[in-house]
Order: sequence, then structure tokens, then C-alpha cells
Amino acid sequence: MNDKQSRQDIVKSALDVVAEYFYPNDKRAPAVRVSRLLGISEQAVYMWVRKGEVPARWAVELDRRTYGKVKRENLNPSLFR
Repeated sequence: MNDKQSRQDIVKSALDVVAEYFYPNDKRAPAVRVSRLLGISEQAVYMWVRKGEVPARWAVELDRRTYGKVKRENLNPSLFR
């Protein structure tokens, strides 16, 4: 597994946690639930997974909204170490 694949897996897992935290009974894809939570497009969330990095603004917001259950460092390690 290469570094990019591992980053993608980390971001996907973190977004799965966010989706379950806020919408535990919603069976839609995690990206759909996270996009709904943040008021952004599903495509934006899928792009984060593909890039293996969540933009700083949203990484901080997800960390804050989950009370640290999902860490900004995991969502964007290039900015938060």
C-alpha cells in the first residue's frame, strides 16, 4: 500500500466516523451524510477522499463538531502535526 492510498483510507475512515456520529440511522453513503452536515456538495467530500486530505477549514470544523473524536491531524496532516 502506498502513502497516498493509506492517506485515502485514513480520510475515508474518519469521514465514516463523522457520518455515524451525526446520522447513525441514515443508510446513505458517508460522503452524502458529511456533505449534508457541512452544507457542501457530495463531490467535494469525494474529492477529499481521492486527495487523501480534507481542507484545513473543514478539518478544524469536523474536529470541533465531533469534540475531538475525529482529529484534524488525521484529516490534514500536512498542516496539523
